[in-house]
Formats: sequence, structure tokens, C-alpha cells
Amino acid sequence: MPAAKTILLLLISAVGVQSVSAQGDLEGARRSLAGVERFEVVATVEGPEHLAMSETLRSETLVRTVRGRLLEAGLPVGTLEGLRPNLHIHLNMMQLQNGLIAFSIEADFFQDVLLARNRRQAGAATWNESVVGFVSHDMTSTIAESVLRLAGQFVRDFRTVN
Repeated sequence: MPAAKTILLLLISAVGVQSVSAQGDLEGARRSLAGVERFEVVATVEGPEHLAMSETLRSETLVRTVRGRLLEAGLPVGTLEGLRPNLHIHLNMMQLQNGLIAFSIEADFFQDVLLARNRRQAGAATWNESVVGFVSHDMTSTIAESVLRLAGQFVRDFRTVN
């Protein structure tokens, strides 16, 4: 096994999951959540079928889990039947040749906004958090835990302005 590959595997196994979060204008994103009276949770899962259809990573399971977490926190989660506003969780996974699973999770809060240019209404992501990482097959529960961490950040940001 090449030395670089060995070092990478040792680093990943020592850390468990290597993830990086990204956030732009944090304060503006938080302010965009002020006054939201009700929203829904939706999820999209992409990747190899054996991963995307596993019980813990299926879109229905992620929606149910995130929705439960938000309701427990007292957030106004409802059902808007595919309309905005919504918290959209997008999970993408890829099987790597070395046996690891690369994943990215994007959590976006979509709502209707007025465009400054022509004052027309459009849908836009006004809040965003994301995580990327690598896990081994025996650590796929870490992916679902990462989704819940993003949901926790959403709860904190939502409560900050409401």
C-alpha cells in the first residue's frame, strides 16, 4: 500500500470522519429566518443504491428524523406540500475505490424573496450549512449524525432571531 494511502487511512480512522463546514454571511442568513411562521422539511438522497436505500440514509428517514428534532425544539414545522419555505437536506454519497464513502450534506432553507432588480418574487436559499466527509462502511451512521448536527445548527440560528 503506498505511504500516502496508508497515512490517509490512518488519519481517517483516527478522526472517524473528516468533515469541513462552510458558511457564508452568517448574520444575514440568520436574519433571513426571522418571522418564519411555518416551514416543511424535505430531503434528497443520491448515491449508490445500497447506501441511498439503507434505512438510516433514505430520504424518508432523514425527513422524519430531522422533522422530529425540529419539533422537539419547538420550531414551527408543518406540511406545505412541496411549497416554500422549506429546509432542504441534500445528501450525496460516492463509493471510493479504497473502500471509503465520500459524502456531502447540504442543508438549505428555501423561501420566497423579492428580487431587488425587478421586484419579482423568486425562490432562494437564504440560509445554508454544509458538511463533507469520508467514512468507512461500518461508520455510515456518522452520516446521519452529521445531518442531525446541521439540523441542530438550524435550530440554534432559528432561535437566535425568533
